[in-house]
Amino acid sequence: MSRKVFDLNENISIAYGSDHALGQFIDIMDKRYASSDKDEQGEGYLVEWCNLFGFSQNQIDITVEGLKDEATVIELCDEFVKEKL
Repeated sequence: MSRKVFDLNENISIAYGSDHALGQFIDIMDKRYASSDKDEQGEGYLVEWCNLFGFSQNQIDITVEGLKDEATVIELCDEFVKEKL
């Protein structure tokens, strides 16, 4: 498994890579969500996507195409935090 983490900004991180079983994967985490009482695990996962299963979690209603655009990721994460926390 190959996993890299990219900090998109001070709040949002994207983990991505390749897994022999899952294929390509992308996870989006938000520190604001992680530190809220709404996230039971305290890890801030808003999106979990992989080739094999597609979206297993998608709290920001992003599309696969949207995953490729940093501005879309930031906008949807900020909207989620503003509306849900």
